[in-house]
Amino acid sequence: MISELNKEKPTDNPDITIVIVNYRVKEYILLLMDSIQKATRHFSVEIFIVDNNSEDGSPEYLISAYKTVKIIKNVENVGFAKANNQAIEKASGTYTLIINPDTVIQEDSLLKLKQYMDESEKTAALGFKMINPDGSFARESKRSVPDLKTGIFRASGLDKLLPNSRLFGQRYLGWIDENEVTVVPVISGAGMFWRTSVLKALQGFDEAFFMYGEDDDLCYRVQNTDFSIRYFPPAKMLHFKGESERDMSLKSLKKMNRGLAQFFTKHYKNSYNIFSRALISIAFNSRTVVQYLTLRSKTNTDVQPENINSAVILHSLEKEFPDDLVNNIKNALKLTSENLDLKKISNENDFINISKNLIFDTSSVSYTEAFDLMEKLKEKEFSFYFLLPEKNLIVGKSRVFEL
Repeated sequence: MISELNKEKPTDNPDITIVIVNYRVKEYILLLMDSIQKATRHFSVEIFIVDNNSEDGSPEYLISAYKTVKIIKNVENVGFAKANNQAIEKASGTYTLIINPDTVIQEDSLLKLKQYMDESEKTAALGFKMINPDGSFARESKRSVPDLKTGIFRASGLDKLLPNSRLFGQRYLGWIDENEVTVVPVISGAGMFWRTSVLKALQGFDEAFFMYGEDDDLCYRVQNTDFSIRYFPPAKMLHFKGESERDMSLKSLKKMNRGLAQFFTKHYKNSYNIFSRALISIAFNSRTVVQYLTLRSKTNTDVQPENINSAVILHSLEKEFPDDLVNNIKNALKLTSENLDLKKISNENDFINISKNLIFDTSSVSYTEAFDLMEKLKEKEFSFYFLLPEKNLIVGKSRVFEL
């Protein structure tokens, strides 16, 4: 059972339909929505947020914050695949962006994606170049279809030891340059830019998948069409990863991780013998237990600070700096465009030694600038945050500070 809120008059033939599934990460959606609003100034869009029974006031909060967004409220957590399909069924845009709530996109990403799709009629979907919260490249941005061989290489660590090997690095296509536009079998479900007509012809995600594996399955089914999927690194996206999973029970994680086993059962049922299927089952259960223990360990050892003790805040002089918003940050150093060249910041030793907390003021520093700087500092062990002055909020990896 669902209830649909914020029923606005539909936009006639919008350029892009945007679908976001929320589960207890409303603060991250605020950051995502800020980046979406800056990336859609020249498009007509419709936005759906499907809430999977967050039980934290998310729907009501989002309704008050975004009057034109269409909110679908589920009375139970129906999973990632089914929740997305609820909005996909209603999508009327030429293109549909499926995007995770704990992500951020750069200002020109949707423009680049749309322009490429307009000129490439046989492309079904494009995938983002994703960067991790520490600025490093997220290798799951481009993938091959999973099979037993790639699963063994991944479980054994050989794919990380020899990431560029065409054999051992096959799952994440490690020999393909991260900045090369190319046809790939699978892109990440965290950010997929679909041709809506193809997405609907495929009937969206297979709802038998609760979470994980549904993106592999959807991309795999494109192989039976005349269309292709491409990895498209000119469009960048930051993915915080796992923000919806932090408080999950072992039962919930098991249900979520079942996707890998489901994929093998669905597509390789007659390809593997009993021994091979047993290995897959062991891998699935081991992943679930390890993930659960890791999450519990983080819960027990990660003391959530009430504030950031020291930080460097990047801000442009073109706007008045919101001093009242950073009173809770001790030893805050504000660096502005007058005394800092963002393009040369990675060589500024004094800056590196000031603090390991770097905050981007989103009212004056672009997401494009932030991503570029994060990539330059990816080996410096920084913690990156984003300040939303209008929301009195600072958001980072597993950290949300209300000011």
